[in-house]
Amino acid sequence: MLDETVKAAILQLQSQLTGVIGQMKDMARRRTEPDDVVTLGRLGIQAAQLQSGIQALSQLREDIVETGREALRLSEGVPTEVDVEEDEAEDPGRLTEEIMESRRIKPSPIWGEED
Repeated sequence: MLDETVKAAILQLQSQLTGVIGQMKDMARRRTEPDDVVTLGRLGIQAAQLQSGIQALSQLREDIVETGREALRLSEGVPTEVDVEEDEAEDPGRLTEEIMESRRIKPSPIWGEED
């Protein structure tokens, strides 16, 4: 995921938060109605959720972007630091299926039969 995507998500949440705060201010400018308590509570919860989302994305932005870069490198086949370490740690004397097949004793044909 690109940094621009995360920044755009933060801006979108900030825009929604501005709208919620605007609704709360509009309520404060008019006479109080019976449903205002419920509406104000709902708007307060929305504002808190939006603020939490903004804060979470802001704090996690670098990790999210790095995870996206890592995934992109993996999809392109570019070796990562971990891949290089794993390759270096492999035992050079390790047997692979190809090596085992080449070393396998194959039965000799029965005398008189042709292959």
